[in-house]
Amino acid sequence: MHVCLDGRCITDHFPGIGRYVHSLVGALADLAPDDRFSVLVTPGQRSGRFSLSLLAERPNVFLVPVGAGVFNPIGQWRCRSAIQRTGADLFHATYWLGPWWPGLPTVLTCYDLIGRRAPGMVPSLKGRLLDAAVWLSLRRAERVLAISTAVADDLVTTGLAAAGRVRVTPLAASSEFQPPSAAAVEALKVRLHLPPRYLLYVGIDKPHKNLATLIRAWGRLLGRRPELTDGTRLVLAGPRDRRYRRLTDAYVAHFARTDAVMILGQVDESDLPALYGGAAAFAFPSRHEGFGLPVLEAMACGTPVVVSNATSLPEVAGDAALLLDPLDASGWSAALERVLDNPELADDLRSRGQAQAARFTWRATAEATLAAYRELQEAAPG
Repeated sequence: MHVCLDGRCITDHFPGIGRYVHSLVGALADLAPDDRFSVLVTPGQRSGRFSLSLLAERPNVFLVPVGAGVFNPIGQWRCRSAIQRTGADLFHATYWLGPWWPGLPTVLTCYDLIGRRAPGMVPSLKGRLLDAAVWLSLRRAERVLAISTAVADDLVTTGLAAAGRVRVTPLAASSEFQPPSAAAVEALKVRLHLPPRYLLYVGIDKPHKNLATLIRAWGRLLGRRPELTDGTRLVLAGPRDRRYRRLTDAYVAHFARTDAVMILGQVDESDLPALYGGAAAFAFPSRHEGFGLPVLEAMACGTPVVVSNATSLPEVAGDAALLLDPLDASGWSAALERVLDNPELADDLRSRGQAQAARFTWRATAEATLAAYRELQEAAPG
């Protein structure tokens, strides 16, 4: 079988989607050495996180240049032409803005339906454009890969895809996410000027990530326990969206002392395991997630996790985390205090978290994806 995948999202602009596509292609190539995988890329495409050249080292992976990026409308025609030149049997669209009429049987990955399920969390114009792109993408796809059962349920309940077209293909933490050595943690603390003890959030600062609740909870905890400011901080790591960063800064200034919250911004990929592993707890208060990969990454690194009970997050976290209403700032404050004050609870969450993360592998993702490819290939006319 010959599959063409859209790899133009393997860039720093798409940290989560880029990780998914990069990890999936590598796992597919290893799982099915006799199959061929052509990957669409744009000339000069670079990522500080993921290496295209490492993918291309596999004998059954071939990079196919397309002279248009994901957001360039010309890509609709140039991608179709490139796909046709590969001679592939089917096309895997990895983003809503892929070629809508590729001329081949199509598999589409659906990450979330936030524009439909939580429209208030997306700017109105962007929401309308996203909604149109989602409709076009789903209309062209014979099979839809949902990255969680929650997303699959959303697809069916909104009427955007019939259950018979949807397959669930969960994600995984990559192999580099594992408990770091004490030396690696200490070296990172020195280099990034991290405090002796810290609570950690990793992700972008968009509204649906709900950092306001986390910062309010931290402010309440400091109000009850002012001694925590001596050596303990809340660390926010990840890319900052310029549309919302002022809002995040305002919450930091209003609900917690500024010196009790540290905003790291984007962190190098190689530093993430030590950053996770050095945290006293990982807090992820998101109101809407298609999967929630940082939760698994933190668990794999041996970090106690406190996470919201919304959308896909309970199926990712299982019984290995403290789950809370994402809008309950008091509950979050109490849960963070419990983890900080109770070493036995923290150790239990570490142990259960590592076991939970081990249940998800990129090989399993690739197996489920390959099964969807085979199913579509067998159903194709002729």
